Amino acid sequence: MEAEQVEQASLQVLQEGSYEKYEKLTPPQRTEKLQEIQELVEERHQTPERKAELYREQGFLFHAAQDYSNAIDAFDQALAIKPDDHEAWYIRGIVLARLERYEAAIDSYDKALEFKPDYHYAWYSRGLALRKLGRYEEAIDSYDKALAIKPDYDSAWYGKACCYGLQRDVEQAINYLQTAIDLDPKWREMAKTDRDFDAVREDDRFQALMGE
Repeated sequence: MEAEQVEQASLQVLQEGSYEKYEKLTPPQRTEKLQEIQELVEERHQTPERKAELYREQGFLFHAAQDYSNAIDAFDQALAIKPDDHEAWYIRGIVLARLERYEAAIDSYDKALEFKPDYHYAWYSRGLALRKLGRYEEAIDSYDKALAIKPDYDSAWYGKACCYGLQRDVEQAINYLQTAIDLDPKWREMAKTDRDFDAVREDDRFQALMGE
């Protein structure tokens, strides 16, 4: 293809793709899409910027297929070309967290935040990884950073509640859980079976919040 055709085809792939769409693809459809992207990557007139974006798109496809090893490889190729791509660093962190490689995930989130400090999703996911490692105070600090950017971020309020539940601080757990529930009632049902609240579950105040 000529340079203009390469650019148009690349933009079309990038604009049409989404994680939700990729999740619905059959394995043959996903293979076809990956091949289409790879062919565009290898086009003689492909620009480095578009090549990085296409590698990132491959990462999204592999992530949607739960092929985490190839997803990380694709994001690494994207970042080798464009190391300041905060979204690639962020999704790379998500993939690492899926593999329970939480320390590496935190490093990836930190890189995303280096390039976009107000990226509340990265602060939240960083908090989640820290919570999984039992580093509750650091997790709370990350959730607070997310909430300073987006005060109505219900997932972060719930994350804080989980941290206090794990520390057996029933008053704080209830306080932040109530805020999360006020923003989205789904969190009440979530908390009923979430093991992060097992240490405070028998408390009358917690049971009252659960409607039990």
